[in-house]
Amino acid sequence: MVCCEKNIINSVKVSKFKTVSISAVIRMPLERKYVTLNALLPYVLKRGCKKYDTLRKINIKMYEMFGAVFDANVIKKGEKQILQFFIEVVDKKDFAKNALEFLAEVITNPLTENGGFIKKYVDDEKENLRDEIRGRKNDKKEYAKLKCVEIMCEDEPFGIYGDGYEEDIEKIDEKSLYNRYLEIIKNYNIEFYCVGNLSENDFETYINEYFYMTKKNNLLFDKNYEHLKRNTKEIREVKETEGLAQGRLCMGIRTNVKPNTDDFYKLLVANEIFGGSANSKLFLKLREENGLCYYINSFIYRFKSIISVQAGIKEEDYENSVSMIKECIENVQNMKFSKEDFNNAVLGLIKNYEGILDYPEGLMDFYLSQNMLGCDLSIDKTIKKIKSVSERDVSDIMKNVYIDTIYFLC
Repeated sequence: MVCCEKNIINSVKVSKFKTVSISAVIRMPLERKYVTLNALLPYVLKRGCKKYDTLRKINIKMYEMFGAVFDANVIKKGEKQILQFFIEVVDKKDFAKNALEFLAEVITNPLTENGGFIKKYVDDEKENLRDEIRGRKNDKKEYAKLKCVEIMCEDEPFGIYGDGYEEDIEKIDEKSLYNRYLEIIKNYNIEFYCVGNLSENDFETYINEYFYMTKKNNLLFDKNYEHLKRNTKEIREVKETEGLAQGRLCMGIRTNVKPNTDDFYKLLVANEIFGGSANSKLFLKLREENGLCYYINSFIYRFKSIISVQAGIKEEDYENSVSMIKECIENVQNMKFSKEDFNNAVLGLIKNYEGILDYPEGLMDFYLSQNMLGCDLSIDKTIKKIKSVSERDVSDIMKNVYIDTIYFLC
């Protein structure tokens, strides 16, 4: 990992891939007043730049690099909204350099007219974003998950939708979006990630050749995790009726674990035993033993240290399901799990992290997360942290969790 004066550079030299994957990301606070503008921006930028001013010219450029893959999007990670620009090229001489030159054109030399972006491009992408936002409700499982987070974190940035809001779209035009772009370029760093057979020195040289931004003073990560807590432990229960054949249950559990400490790895193992695998307490208790759900699992929002439980159940099984989920939490708290349960959880997590090594995009996302947390752990070091967790650690870390919000789409 290399950090130079001008830009934040992260390079993982791996010779087993036949490609070089490069990502340029801009990380910003998740703010309600800017979230929709930010969400729209990468889709407009990827429509064309001054050197490659049409999709046809962009496609020709990709063809010249033996079928390179280019994309741009926006993601929400913790309480940050991130613009991502990704390109993957064949591992051949100068292709990585050409890829950085192309990304620089797209990000720093956008296509403009009359003091704003191209109106047609903005209008087209506004319509696409509107369709995407409206489509949230089509996937009821995903909708319930997002709604639970919105309710649970209503006074926190994490409760904001990362892809924006439909009511904001009409207010956006080509000039307001371009002005927001100028603010972002002025105030936020561009971070660079690379996975492939490219030396760190070459990667840094190419970046400094094509990108001329100076390092901004914005914080790379937030050390203040007081927002993980809520003042009351009273459970919020919200039910919404849509006349579904299958209800969608989502439960938000506060853990108050700081995500950049060793306690997080204890929580990882605890969650794997609780609901993170097909051998988990939730799956065996609610689905296999009692047939209460069509599916059930739990996962961790790392940057908020929230455990989210998702289940598909019948409306009449709501009370029983909630009661059994609470029972499963208590079982893990009281070490009512076998040595085999514990070992399977650890081995499953190790396998998951080892699997990241086979996917360039997964590796880049892993190191982005490390940077956001102010950590410097490799995959190997992360696995060692998981191996150091004990059964008692699992019990102790779960004793601090409590259910915050229960959302049921019935």
